[in-house]
Amino acid sequence: MVKINFTLMLLLGFFQININLFAVNYTWDAGAGNSNWSAAANWSPNAVPSFTDNITIVSAAFQPLMNGNTTVGDLTINSGSLDLSTYTITINGIALFNGGTINNGLVKAAGIKTTFAGTIFDAEVTAVSTSLFLNGSIFNNTVDLTKNGTIDIVSDGGNTFNSTAKISNSGTSYLMLANMSPDIFNADVVFTNTGNSSLLIANDCAGNKFNGNVTLNNTGAGSSILSHFGEFSTVEYNGNIIVNNTSPAGIFFGALGGTGALANGKTITLSGAGFDKGTFVISYFTQMGTATQALSLTGTAKLQVGPETTFNANVAFTAPELLFNGAAYNGTAVLAKTGATDDMSLGNNFFNSTTTIINSGAGFLRMATEASDDFNGNITFVKNGLGDIHPVYDSSSTFAGNITVNSSTPILFGAGAGVAEFDGANAQTINKIGTANPIFNRMWINKTGNDVTLNTEVHISTTLTLTQQYIISSAANLLILEDTAICNGASNNSFVSGPVRKIGKAAFIFPVGKNGFYHPAAIAAPSLTTDHFTAEYFDNGVSSAYSVTSKDLSINSLSGCEYWTLDRTSGSSNVMVSLGWNTNSCGVSSLQGMKVAHWDGSMWKDQGNSGVTGNISEGVVTSATAAISFDVFTLGSSGSLNSVNENIKSSLICSIFPNPYNGVNTVINVQGEKEVQLVIKDINGKDVFSDNMFLSESSTSALNALSSGIYFVIVTSGENTCSNKLIVQ
Repeated sequence: MVKINFTLMLLLGFFQININLFAVNYTWDAGAGNSNWSAAANWSPNAVPSFTDNITIVSAAFQPLMNGNTTVGDLTINSGSLDLSTYTITINGIALFNGGTINNGLVKAAGIKTTFAGTIFDAEVTAVSTSLFLNGSIFNNTVDLTKNGTIDIVSDGGNTFNSTAKISNSGTSYLMLANMSPDIFNADVVFTNTGNSSLLIANDCAGNKFNGNVTLNNTGAGSSILSHFGEFSTVEYNGNIIVNNTSPAGIFFGALGGTGALANGKTITLSGAGFDKGTFVISYFTQMGTATQALSLTGTAKLQVGPETTFNANVAFTAPELLFNGAAYNGTAVLAKTGATDDMSLGNNFFNSTTTIINSGAGFLRMATEASDDFNGNITFVKNGLGDIHPVYDSSSTFAGNITVNSSTPILFGAGAGVAEFDGANAQTINKIGTANPIFNRMWINKTGNDVTLNTEVHISTTLTLTQQYIISSAANLLILEDTAICNGASNNSFVSGPVRKIGKAAFIFPVGKNGFYHPAAIAAPSLTTDHFTAEYFDNGVSSAYSVTSKDLSINSLSGCEYWTLDRTSGSSNVMVSLGWNTNSCGVSSLQGMKVAHWDGSMWKDQGNSGVTGNISEGVVTSATAAISFDVFTLGSSGSLNSVNENIKSSLICSIFPNPYNGVNTVINVQGEKEVQLVIKDINGKDVFSDNMFLSESSTSALNALSSGIYFVIVTSGENTCSNKLIVQ
């Protein structure tokens, strides 16, 4: 049986060779003076071509008119026209459509090579060829073209399709379209790749247009479809894009810099088997208008969005693998990873509206591994699978809206070297929906206006940098700096208004303040890494529960307009304490005698002074002894220098107007007093004016001798004193 089959194959091969050897070449010349295909005199040589012969059509006095279905070997049309008269012409050899017109029937190319390079087709066209070239024809009727060979094909382009079209690659080599001139599709087109290589459409030239719907079916064992692949390609997608992929390779928009634009009202959708494996890359792509885009990939498929991609409408993308590699999302975005692979996104994304990023898979989702992301709208990170979410992984990223986390385990911002920068001019919040609090390896407050309010406990594990604007915390929503974490840059421009907790055994300056004034509290190093202290600053006097008359004899006066709470919230370490004053403090008029005072539960204890830095406008005093109990601390003074003004026990009320000083007169109003002592000190604590004066509520004192700067006006009447800061311009 094997021998018989082999013999039959040899005979068939010999028969095909002999057909080619004995084929005759015929050229249409209309020698019979009419259009009759079957008239021998219309051909040169004078005979009617048979199904094995090769024919050439050129312009003549009369053009051929077929009178039945016809099969030929090779067909070349260079000019003129061919009227199929509703019949079919089948080409079993080489088909070269170089010019002219073919109409009124069906052209069926079934040979080893088919080239479309100038012919206008009003007839239907089908082609299944080893080599298929689309180099500049016009198709006014339906088209179904397939390349099935092993040779890579590069088509020049320049074709126009005015009716529905199907173009396929079932071969083992690529088929490239529009490499030099644009293709225009004015009706729906379906591209199908069932082979083992690529189908490249609108490859590398400007001006390609799809004015109907585009369907991409990629189902080969190793096939891929690539649109606007080359760097010079531009494409207008003026219809919908429908995608279907079961290949392990995938479908790629862009790649080398070519650009595509999806028209207003049009969408990208999945159909058929959907997209269950391989990679879907949407890069160098702009979606126009407000039509919502929704893609749900399944199986093991990967969705990569970017680089250089913009979605102007709302999007909802779900994929087992999800990569954010450089896209702008101008509408709301819901972006979900579902798979077990670990995904590392490059970054350079702009989330300009409300965004939700979800990881429900088993693999991690990392963002900004190479470039920053910019979150300009509110962002929610949801972790409801085994895999982690790592925003701001290795590159600094900015947040201008609110951040919300929803997870049963902590979401870590900046797990690599990334910094989460808050840069919005608007008020921002950090929130929690799930049970776990967010952790920021590195947080930078660098806002142009308003504050960041914590609506959940927030942890800093490495660095907190405070440059501009404030963090608002509370007892229920603490800011916690973990062991080894540090804080940089706190000042009047940026601090924490509310409690701050520090864990660990390193000395630490708590970056606390209120209402635009920075008033740090500091502790020396505790003993254990598990110890922690919590501090907060208040810019008002202590309540009556902390009697200012119950104090060590070594304390002459206590600040009446500020205090700190400093609590040892874990551990038993005794530490030295430092407190910082500012220009809004109650008349710190001398550095001598400054000390730290501490309420021990029944009285104010003198913690002493081991050192003072700064000046009377702004400075820090450190206790001489370690505190052994913790609650409320404030500034104190000793001796008669009145280095801290004890407004809390004074009934004297005074004010200065105008302030800043206007260069003419400053009115010092003293309620209920007539004769007072008036002292004015400069920022270094030096007296620049001192006199006993008889004042009333509207008394005026000329202070024209004062130069520009900051001064402190201290008014004393008997045992009562009040002070105010005076700015001279």
